[in-house]
Amino acid sequence: MDIKRMTVFFAVSLLILLGWEKIFPTPQPAVSAVQQAGQQQTSPTIPAETGLSPAVPITVSTDTVNAVIDEKSGDLRSLTLLKYDSAEDQSKPFTLFHDGKDGIYVAQSDVVDAAGRSLTQGLSFQSAKKQYSLEGDKAEVRLTANTANGIQIDKIYTFTKGSYLVGIRFDVTNRSGSPIRTDGSYRIVRDGKAPEGQGYFMANYTGPVLYTPQSGFQKVKFGDLDDDFKEGREQAEYERKTQSGWVGMSQHYFFSSWILQPKGGQSVCTTDACRIDIKRRSDNLYSAGVIVPQPELANGMKQGFGISLYAGPQTTSALGKIADNLELIKDYGRVHWPATGLFWLMDKLHGFTGNWGWAIVLLTIIVKIVLFPLNNAAYKSMAKMRAVAPKLEALKNNTATTVWRCSRP
Repeated sequence: MDIKRMTVFFAVSLLILLGWEKIFPTPQPAVSAVQQAGQQQTSPTIPAETGLSPAVPITVSTDTVNAVIDEKSGDLRSLTLLKYDSAEDQSKPFTLFHDGKDGIYVAQSDVVDAAGRSLTQGLSFQSAKKQYSLEGDKAEVRLTANTANGIQIDKIYTFTKGSYLVGIRFDVTNRSGSPIRTDGSYRIVRDGKAPEGQGYFMANYTGPVLYTPQSGFQKVKFGDLDDDFKEGREQAEYERKTQSGWVGMSQHYFFSSWILQPKGGQSVCTTDACRIDIKRRSDNLYSAGVIVPQPELANGMKQGFGISLYAGPQTTSALGKIADNLELIKDYGRVHWPATGLFWLMDKLHGFTGNWGWAIVLLTIIVKIVLFPLNNAAYKSMAKMRAVAPKLEALKNNTATTVWRCSRP
């Protein structure tokens, strides 16, 4: 009883402490102007990364998503999942990507030279239409931009019926008069705010994630990226080069990811190893991205390259068909293998019953049946212990009496 009371006491004390810290956070010491100047002098030079400019919207409608593409930059600015309700207002569909007053979460893709400079900096793409919808099973959006030195860049989005995969392809034509390097740069950018529907006591991991064959599944916490940004370093622990895998952002129930090698397909990292880049940017947004090297493009030639973006729910049955180990995004920790098996069985039961409640009931019954031999053996052992308990008690009393008598002078 004393142990139970002590455990309850410590648990209540911990909850009070956490609640107090949440409501009345410890004030951080102010940084003086002199210290700020010193930090600016010692920090390395980082290219300026400004906030998002207002979008010139191009809308895309399919049976699963409504998307908004910024015509100027070609960024995917908004993605609404039509088959999922908003956690805050169930009369509205859930919005995954957004760039409004409530926060920023977008997908950016670009063409960069060998030094990492954007070839579309200062350019504006143009599209033939402002609204697109499915034509058959596909909806294709083509954006075109031309540089001053004769490079034409076409950016093509492909949306597919019944899918949360978005294809993004670049067609680059070189009329500059000299060979150029055109690498693909792909980023998922978001702020550090908690997603809708997530409270203090219902917190789930939100942040960058990646999978590589050499290092497996990795999370990169916003706090680690904050430390790197403040110290002007790159020490956050994650694999920085890979020939395969995926990289993106995760939150409860949903996530987005660049797919470096589709299931059963060829990796996009064929010219050289892809370079993973996860960081906090100077505009205080967090970026999870990858640079995909491409071969040198000769003058007068054209080359095309692309990648797939998954942005949707963490549905186990669908994720396994998109890329190897993509289902690891449903992070069960150290109990991954048994938890994955139990969820697979529950998903099959749901398909049979059409109701998650009955699926849970049936899963519980099945688990009880499987564990019955172990439980039965435990019950038998307990019954035997109860049977011999009186004899043990009597033996203990007799032993105590004998010891007492022997100890008398």
